[in-house]
Amino acid sequence: MIWTWTSMALAGGTFAATEDGHATHPTWSPDGKRLAFEATLQSGQNALYLATPGELGVRRVHLATNFGDLGRATWHRSGSLVVEGGRTGASRLWYVAPGTTSLSELIGHQELSGQLGSPWISPRGDTLVFLADGRPRLRQIGTDLTVRTIEVDGRLSEPTITADGSRVAFTRDEDDRDVVVWSADGTAVAAGGPGDQEGPAWGAAGTLLVYAERDGTWDLTALRLGGTQVLVAGVDRPAQATAAVSPDGAWVAWTRTDPRGCHAGITSVDGKVTVPVAITGTGCADPALGLRDGAPVLAVTAVPEGGGWRHVVWTEVPLPSP
Repeated sequence: MIWTWTSMALAGGTFAATEDGHATHPTWSPDGKRLAFEATLQSGQNALYLATPGELGVRRVHLATNFGDLGRATWHRSGSLVVEGGRTGASRLWYVAPGTTSLSELIGHQELSGQLGSPWISPRGDTLVFLADGRPRLRQIGTDLTVRTIEVDGRLSEPTITADGSRVAFTRDEDDRDVVVWSADGTAVAAGGPGDQEGPAWGAAGTLLVYAERDGTWDLTALRLGGTQVLVAGVDRPAQATAAVSPDGAWVAWTRTDPRGCHAGITSVDGKVTVPVAITGTGCADPALGLRDGAPVLAVTAVPEGGGWRHVVWTEVPLPSP
């Protein structure tokens, strides 16, 4: 079922990097009241910015020494951030305390050396999964700080973890790209079917959302014990990003390429309801879906009307009445 509205006043706005560059990979805080986004700057740096919808301006996050690139960020329910970044060829994990824009190293070299990246915090906020020299690791937050190695073969990326921390899904790149799911009992199994599957994210009731390749296009697909369901056909596949699932696991956001405008929307994880979302600009990409006071808020990147640097566009999303 597709729902549309002809007239409704919705909160929304835009955010852009303070230096010339294209915004990428927005991500909502767990309460839906703040945004983090990356920007690929004209200078060649990769920067990270924080923004608060309803307020003007953005704040750039800086390493204490003010050098290096910052990349993928994941929110903790406390309002803090874990970010990957550092000097070229020396990626580490950094911690941004609530209300600040400075970083402290999260895991020191004495505890774990090497290249650290791709952080993801479980929705309950008690488990961090990340990659260390390409190998997956788990770390409990706030209690036992021991780093645990996950034994999964292959070149892995895009880890995402269930709310209870019992399962972790990855994109695995071998002869084909597929999704592999690791369980706390130590087993690891491939999910999905023929063709490439990428960018996993966990939805409600253990549903795994992936981008599945079909005849050169990508479908947003739900993997369940009962089988596979295409939720939205012919969507964009965001670069190096997981499916954009809401914090409660009930909705997933998507975009569809159209050089003349922005096609975006959200679809319920059970596949029963799709809500198109009007976005100003062209070339929508990088969807992120949050919940603010129980209502969905969508963020995408887009090129402004008339051209220019790609910026972040956000909007409330009205839902049909029960």
